[in-house]
This record gives sequence, structure tokens and C-alpha cells, in this order.
Amino acid sequence: MEMLKLKQDEEAMLQGQADILHYTYNFVESMALKCAMELRVADIINSHGQPLKLLLIAARIASSSTDINHLSRLMRFLAHKNVFEATTDPRNGDTLYGLTSLFIKVASPL
Repeated sequence: MEMLKLKQDEEAMLQGQADILHYTYNFVESMALKCAMELRVADIINSHGQPLKLLLIAARIASSSTDINHLSRLMRFLAHKNVFEATTDPRNGDTLYGLTSLFIKVASPL
């Protein structure tokens, strides 16, 4: 009986730690999406009409200080979250970023 109580206490403590981490970092997704919106990444891809390489997206961003490494991390994260679609170009192995149904629905509302 004592072992069961200790196990339950340990599980409750671990769940509490997981909840705290979840609440602490819950803002990351919304901030990443905000960055992509401010950089107009979806508009850049949409205006091209097909998925683009990261370098082409970066070249079209209206900023004099686009950091390609940070943009790469942002796009990989948002692709992982299914905000953008990441595919591999069979010709050269480059990652191509395209729009998901999330943006297609926004671009053509009912």
C-alpha cells in the first residue's frame, strides 16, 4: 500500500512538472506563426504559385537583415506543426516549402 502511494505521488509530481513546462512554452507556436505572418511568408509562397526553396523565400522578404539560419528553423518548426508543407525536391534534394490547407482556406473563404 505504501509503495502504491509513493508511486502515485511521484506520478503526480511528474505530471505537475510536465504541466508547468507546457504552460511555460505554450506561447512558442503563436509567436512563430506571428513571425511568419509579419514576414509575409505565406504571401510570398502564394504569389509564386508553387512551393519555394528557403533561399527564394528569404530573397523575397522585405528586410535587409534576413537571417537564413533563423528562417530555416522557423520554417522547419512551422512545417512540423503543419502550418506549412515541407517537401523534398527530387532533382536536387532541397526542401521546398508550400502552403497547407490552412492558408488555402484563408485565401479563398466561403
